[in-house]
Amino acid sequence: MKYLFYILAISSIIFLGCAKANEPLAIEDIKIMSVENVFETVGIPQEMALSEDYLFIAEDQAGFSIFDKKSTDLIVRKDSHSAYDEFSNIRQIGFDSEENILFIFDRYGPPTIYSFDITDPKEPIFKERITAGDIQSTYYMSISNNEDGSIFLGITTTNSAFRYGTIHKPYVNMDLTTFHMPNAVKKFDIVDNYAYIAGSQRGLYIFDMESRTLLSELNLTGDALDISVKGDYAYIVAKQEGLIVVDISDKSNPVWDGKTYPTSGWAQSIDLDGDYLVVGSGGGGVYLYDIKNTPEAPKLLDRLSSNEVDYTLLVAIEGETIYAAGRYKGVSKIKIDR
Repeated sequence: MKYLFYILAISSIIFLGCAKANEPLAIEDIKIMSVENVFETVGIPQEMALSEDYLFIAEDQAGFSIFDKKSTDLIVRKDSHSAYDEFSNIRQIGFDSEENILFIFDRYGPPTIYSFDITDPKEPIFKERITAGDIQSTYYMSISNNEDGSIFLGITTTNSAFRYGTIHKPYVNMDLTTFHMPNAVKKFDIVDNYAYIAGSQRGLYIFDMESRTLLSELNLTGDALDISVKGDYAYIVAKQEGLIVVDISDKSNPVWDGKTYPTSGWAQSIDLDGDYLVVGSGGGGVYLYDIKNTPEAPKLLDRLSSNEVDYTLLVAIEGETIYAAGRYKGVSKIKIDR
């Protein structure tokens, strides 16, 4: 019996030594994420937006769709705004919660952003096309509500530009401030007057939108694709390198300690809400972290592999619910139960 104890002890040491520090142990009792339902898409999800009641999905060549968040029922899927204008490649989507206006961008269509009134989500009504110069090269689009009732629009482009401005009614024409970055730009997060931009192989850019000044640039390992900011920290997914945390308390001198939080697959999307941080990691599935007590060092709580959820392209978190858009199954609705 004594020898059996020694064997078990040695085996435990070897097992724990081989486990990655940032990976949860494969013990069923610690699983806190579970797939509750799936929003079934036709096209591959390109981007998502959330309202209080609905999930909006850019479905590439299938147009855009609106789902009921609670029931996961499809409300409508729209592939054109008229009989003569079919959408060819819907890549971006945004929502104005004040006016119930949905904005979509068609990559291969006219250089315009379409707006739809979705007061009745079953019958989206085409309103206007917004023209803003050369937006054909748009890579990522962000829509948010301003306090004065106008809408903030920010975009990054495939030619390394960050563009931003305000949309006033009627939503037709607008001027965008354009700033060309030193290298490729991907997704970004806006906090106050600052844009925190994932700069691909150049790392992180911090841009002051009020003074129109690039405050700083921080070189990072990997390929920075997406970013979420909370307090003094920027959380960046850097593709093959996983998750990176940057101290941005001094915006002119951000600091990275060189540590990475590796993920299986390519880390390519990120979102946070409250104390939770979620990462979509392609073939690695979905990772959930806690950032409450140690925001500088996220604690991995759980992971759903791609076999459990899907090859994960996009993630969004809202309270105890995660929306994970996959390549093959649509968008999974994941519940967190702690």
